[in-house]
Amino acid sequence: MQNYGGFTTPTPVAVGSSGTPNWGSTFLGDLVTKVNFGAYVREAVYGNCAWVQSGIIQRNATLDLSSGGTRITVPFFKPFLASEEVIESNATWGASTKGYLTPQKINADSQVAAVMHRGFAWAADDLSRLGAGADPMQAIASYISDSVLKTRTATLKAMLSGVLGVAGLSTHSVNVARTGAGTSAEANFLSAPNVIKASVVLGENANQLQYIAMHSHVYAYLRTIGQLVFSTSALSSGGNIAWGSGGVGITSTDVANFAGYRVIVDDELTPTISAPNGDSYPVYLFGSGAVQQGIQQDFRVEYERNILSKQDVASCDYHQLLHIDGVSYTGADNPDNLELAKASNWALKYDHRQIPVVKLTVNCPYSTNP
Repeated sequence: MQNYGGFTTPTPVAVGSSGTPNWGSTFLGDLVTKVNFGAYVREAVYGNCAWVQSGIIQRNATLDLSSGGTRITVPFFKPFLASEEVIESNATWGASTKGYLTPQKINADSQVAAVMHRGFAWAADDLSRLGAGADPMQAIASYISDSVLKTRTATLKAMLSGVLGVAGLSTHSVNVARTGAGTSAEANFLSAPNVIKASVVLGENANQLQYIAMHSHVYAYLRTIGQLVFSTSALSSGGNIAWGSGGVGITSTDVANFAGYRVIVDDELTPTISAPNGDSYPVYLFGSGAVQQGIQQDFRVEYERNILSKQDVASCDYHQLLHIDGVSYTGADNPDNLELAKASNWALKYDHRQIPVVKLTVNCPYSTNP
C-alpha cells in the first residue's frame, strides 16, 4: 500500500519488549513464557508422579550427562563372597597348599545407560479459541504434566519388558493367570499367596521388595476384598461364606498397602486382551530405588506466536536416562520404546537375586474378559 501522509509501518518488536509505537507486542508469550511457569510444569511432572513419590524411581546424580554424550558407563564392584580356608599348623594348609591364607580379590564391571531424547509439540489458532469461547492453550500445564507422566510409564514398561526378557532374569516373571477356556478364580487373581510366590524368586533378598504397581482394575478388586466383613474360600465364584474378620488391610484409597507393599496405581499398565484365555494384567514388585534416573537436560517448555498463521505454538523436550541397577543397555543410541522392549538389547551384570524387580501376571474379575 502506498504510504500517504508520512506514516511509516512500525517495526515489530520482540515478545516482552516495548517499541514506539508498541505494535503487536502482547502475545501469548508475554503471559506464559516466564521462567517460573516452566519451573511449575517441571514440579507438576515430577511431583505428581507416583513412581517418583513412592521411591521406585529415584534421581541419581551419577547418571547425569550434562557434559554431553549419548550414553553413560557406570562402573561397579561385583558382589564379593569370601572363600573360607581352614588354618592348620603345618606348611601345606590353605587353598594354596603353601601354609598361608590365599588373598582374594573383588572384581569390577560396568553398566551402560543410554540417553533418551523425547519431546512433543502442540498448537491452537485464534479461530479455535474464538469458536470455542475459551483458550485451549490455557490448559497447557495440566496437559503437559499428564502427557509426560503417561509417556514415562510407557517408557518404563517397555524397559521392563526388555530387561525381564533377558535369559538370566526369566524367573522374575511369574504368571498365575489362567490359560485356555474356563473361568478365572481366586488362584488367578492378585492375592497375598501369589505375591509371596512372585517375591520368592529373590530368595533371601525378597525383603528388598517394598512396592507393588498395578492397573486400576486390579486395584478395584483389592478394594473389594479389602472392604469385606466376611471370609470365603471361593470369593470369585460365590462359595460358602464364613463370617469373620476378612479383608486384606486396605484402609485408604490414597495410600494403600497390600501384603506389606505400598500400592501404586497406573492405568498405563494395560492388560493383554484375550477372550479365550482371559485378560491378563501385569503387576510389578519393586524395591526402593529399583529404577535410577539421570538427566542430561532439564525438562524444557518453549512457546512461540506465529503471526502469519495466527497460531500459538508450544513444544517441550526432555532428555533423560533410566537405569535398573544390575543390567546394562547394549543397543543403539537414543532408543525408542520398541528398542527398549527388546531383550537382545540388555545384558545381566550380576546375580539376578540382587535385582529387586519382579513381574506378576494375573487375571481380574473387572476386566473385559475375566
